[in-house]
Amino acid sequence: MHFLSYIHSMKKLLKQVREVVRKANLPVVRKGPNGLVVPPKFTQEELNLIVELLKRRALRENGGELGSNWRSLV
Repeated sequence: MHFLSYIHSMKKLLKQVREVVRKANLPVVRKGPNGLVVPPKFTQEELNLIVELLKRRALRENGGELGSNWRSLV
């Protein structure tokens, strides 16, 4: 039974990651008289997921240590 809940949580995580990637790859939208670029709207949960994924990438690339400038990735 524990295995089924693990699969369900992995499916949910994959769905969240796909949604973040979809929003990040939306075409550039410009609004207003100056044509300012409008960033995509992310929920707080999606922003937390982005930060977590960036931290994991930094750990993987730095051999298990965050390093001094990991916040520059955020």
